[in-house]
Amino acid sequence: MILRSIALTLALLLVLGVGGATVPYPTGSIILQVTTSIAQVAPGTLDFSAKTPVGPDGKLQPISPKEIKLEITNLNPVFPVPWKAETNAPWLEVQPASGEAPKGKLAYTQSLNVSVNIEGLAVGPYKGTITIKALDIQNNYFADVSVSVALDIPSPDVQFQPLQPFSSTLLGPQPTSQKAKLVVTNYSARKGSWKATGNLPGLQIQPDKGEVPGRQQATSEPTVSVNIDDLAKGTYEGRIKLEITDAKPLEVPVKVEIKDPPALKSTATVVVGGGKIGGLAASADGKFVFVAASVARESAIFLLAIDTKTKKFLGKKTRGCPAEGETCLLFIRGTANPKDIAYCDAKKLIFVPGYDDNTLYISAVVFKDGNPAEAKAAKKVAVGQGPKAIAVTDDCNRAVTANEMNHTASVVDVSDPNKPTVIATVDLWPDKTKSAPSPADVAIQGDTAYVVLTDVWQVAPIVNIKGPAAGIKVGTFSDTGGAYPRAIALGRDTAYVANSGTDEVSLLNTATPPTPPKLVRVGDTNRNIAADGQWILTSNAGVDETDPARSGGPSVTCLKPDGTRVLTTVLKLDETDSMVPEAILIAPDGEVAKAAWLVNVGSRGEVRTYDVAKLCPGR
Repeated sequence: MILRSIALTLALLLVLGVGGATVPYPTGSIILQVTTSIAQVAPGTLDFSAKTPVGPDGKLQPISPKEIKLEITNLNPVFPVPWKAETNAPWLEVQPASGEAPKGKLAYTQSLNVSVNIEGLAVGPYKGTITIKALDIQNNYFADVSVSVALDIPSPDVQFQPLQPFSSTLLGPQPTSQKAKLVVTNYSARKGSWKATGNLPGLQIQPDKGEVPGRQQATSEPTVSVNIDDLAKGTYEGRIKLEITDAKPLEVPVKVEIKDPPALKSTATVVVGGGKIGGLAASADGKFVFVAASVARESAIFLLAIDTKTKKFLGKKTRGCPAEGETCLLFIRGTANPKDIAYCDAKKLIFVPGYDDNTLYISAVVFKDGNPAEAKAAKKVAVGQGPKAIAVTDDCNRAVTANEMNHTASVVDVSDPNKPTVIATVDLWPDKTKSAPSPADVAIQGDTAYVVLTDVWQVAPIVNIKGPAAGIKVGTFSDTGGAYPRAIALGRDTAYVANSGTDEVSLLNTATPPTPPKLVRVGDTNRNIAADGQWILTSNAGVDETDPARSGGPSVTCLKPDGTRVLTTVLKLDETDSMVPEAILIAPDGEVAKAAWLVNVGSRGEVRTYDVAKLCPGR
C-alpha cells in the first residue's frame, strides 16, 4: 500500500513540456496546451503591427485580433478545472479571460481572442506576456503556460512630391506657384502635426503647418511660391524642411533661377533738342504729344507738338526752337525752368509751371486741319514757390500745382483761361516742428487732387477742388510705405505712387483712405509712373544700385492694375547707349498700337518710344 501511494504521488508531480503542462489534482492529471492560430509564428508568440491598410475614408483599418487555442485534458471525474488568462501590459487584452475545463474531459479546447489597444501609446516597439493559470488542489492559481506578444507602432510614413524648378527674370513676373502634396500616414492613435520651413529668401509655403489625426492618412496641399523681389540674377538652391511628429525630418530640394531681364529696342527716337525736356503730355485721342523744352541758361520755354504717328513736329517756324526745322507751337521768354506739362482737351489748353519764376503759364492751342498749328500767347498767374508739377481737371476749369519750395499747393481757377486766378493756397506743412514735406507731383481724380510729399513719404489729398474756395481743404495724409515718393498716377479707386528710395510702387486705396498700402517691387530708382487703365509703367533710372546683378540698368517695369508685376525690361542695349529714363506717358506712336514715351535725360533733348505690347506681354 505504501509503495502504491508513492507511485501515485510521483505520477501526479508537475511535468513541464513544450506547449503544455501537467497539474497535480486529487483523482487525476490536468494537461494544458497553448498554441497560436498563425502558422508562421512560432508557438507561444504573437506579433501585432499598427501598420494597417488605409481605408477609403483615409482612416486606417483596425488592428485585427489574433487567436490562441487553449487545450486542457482533465482526468478528474469529480471536479472541473478553473483557469484564467492574465496579461502584464495594459494595452493587451484577452477574451474570454477565464473559464473551466469540465470534469473528466479528455480534450477541452477554448479559443481565446487576443487584441491590442494602442490609445495613448507613443511610436515604438512594445512587449507583453499572456499567462495561463489553473487551479491546483489547494485552490491556488499557479503559472503554467505563457505566450509572448510583440506590438510595433511604426513612425509615420511621409511622402512629398518633388517640386519643379522656379524660374523668372530679374524683377520679372513672380514664378508660377506650385501646388504640393504632402501625405502623412499616422499609425499611432495620438494626434500629430507637421510644419514646413524653407531656407531660401522669398520662399513661401501656405499653409506651413497642419494636424495629422491619429490612425489616419492625412493629405495636405500647401502652395509653394517664391517672391523674387530681393533676388539678384543667379541660381539658388535650398530646401524645404518638413518636421512631422514622431518622424524623421524630410528635406525637399528647391531650385530658383533668376535670368537676365529682356532688353528692348526703342521703336523710335525723337530728338527735341535744347537743354532739357520739362515733361510730356498727350491728347486724349493719343494723336499728339506735347513737350515743354527749355533752352540754355535762360530756361525759357518752347512748347512743341509731336504727331504720334509720323513723329513729325507740328506748329510753325519759331526762331530758336530746338526741334527740327525750328517747328514749335510757342516760345515763352523768361527763366521758367519747367519741370512738368499738362494738356486739357476740353479747352485745348497747355499748362506749364515755371519752377524758377513761380509762375503757371496757360496757352490755348490753335488747331488747323485737325493738327496743332500754334499756341496763343501764354497767360500767367503767380503760384507758390517752386511749382514742380501740374494737374488739371477734366473740364479744364481748375488746375493744381505742387509747390516744392514753400510746401504748398496752389488751386487755380481757369474757368476763364484769359484770367487764371489762384483761389486757394493749401498748406501741406501744417506742423512746422516736423520735416518739410517737399511736394513733388500731383494728380487729379474727380474733385480731389493727390499731392506726393517726397520727404515725409506721404500723399496728401486736397478735396473739393472744383467747389468754392472756402470748401477746399487738405484731407488725411496717407503713408506710402516706401521711401522718397516722387510721382503719382491714378486708376480707378487706386493711386499708384513711385517710391524711388525703395524701388517700390505703393497702391493706395483712394475710395476708403487712409488704408495700409500694398507695395510692389519695381526696377532700380523708379523716377516716374504712368497709367492708362490697363497697364501701369514705371521708368527706372537704374543709377543707384551698386550691384549690377540686382539693378539690370535703366528699365521699365510693367504692372497690372492690381499691382501684379508683369515684367521688367532693360532699355540700355550696350555700354555706348546713354539711356536714363525719367518722364513717361502711354500713347500711340504710329508703329504700334500703344507705346511708352520716355524722356531720356541721358541724352539731352531726346524722347524714345517703346512697344507696350512687349513691355507688358500677355494681354
